[in-house]
Amino acid sequence: MRCKPFRPQTKRTSSKLPRNATARHERERRMTPSTLMFTLVGLVMMRAVFGWYLGGEYVCPVCGSRDENEHTDECPWKSR
Repeated sequence: MRCKPFRPQTKRTSSKLPRNATARHERERRMTPSTLMFTLVGLVMMRAVFGWYLGGEYVCPVCGSRDENEHTDECPWKSR
């Protein structure tokens, strides 16, 4: 029986590591349409919650005035 000659192991680079910038770019995570949708919905919901928390905009339900002191003469909220 013949023995194999001794060969020292060479260091192997991991196949998971990119070898150049192109390979690194191919392995980057991309934003999928569903991730983009959930992100946008989350941002819109956060904007609404902060709007409620900070007071939001005032709009009269009857005359549509955007200021509490500028109601029309016919508006029942003018005297309040």
